[in-house]
Amino acid sequence: MRIKLLLLLNAVVFMFAIANGQTVPIKGTVKNGQGAPIPAATVNIKSAKTGTQTDEEGNFTISVSPGKTLVISAVGYESMEVKAGDNLQVVLKEKNSSLTEVVVTANAIKREQRSLGYAAPTVKAAELTIGQSSSALTSLSGRVAGLNVTSSTGAPGGSTRVVLRGGSSITGNNEALIVVDGVPYNNSDNIGVER
Repeated sequence: MRIKLLLLLNAVVFMFAIANGQTVPIKGTVKNGQGAPIPAATVNIKSAKTGTQTDEEGNFTISVSPGKTLVISAVGYESMEVKAGDNLQVVLKEKNSSLTEVVVTANAIKREQRSLGYAAPTVKAAELTIGQSSSALTSLSGRVAGLNVTSSTGAPGGSTRVVLRGGSSITGNNEALIVVDGVPYNNSDNIGVER
């Protein structure tokens, strides 16, 4: 009788552990205060390295264990934490502060520009909007030494190739890595300029 009771107790604990470790797909939408969708917002599971991004309509899907907390953030908006649940409707508040200049060197070490022993060009937001370009990447053309920006299609919203200091890699791809709000972007994405 005692062995049966122990076996039953072990089975219950084992089933609880399996049920607790399962993940379910969670869907949701991220919008701003005016009800417009926020594309490319970051949706991360708190205290985990798992995350996703919203699409053009602000929709996202992420697999998460029940009861976990999601951290949702976007450039220009305040981060928000919400409990995981199906059909989440998240509204992010806009930040009142503007972006400042940051020089990030290797290994994400922040330094003042004058303390660096090499050139670290800075392009201000006002300089990016002078040419009335719809892409922040094409606006960089001619503003940074050694930067070669080419548009593959020439059409608005087309992909852009950004190569810094020549294309001499073994694989033939020497495109720049672009990271916005901790999310790496493919250079084929169109990164717009907000006016």
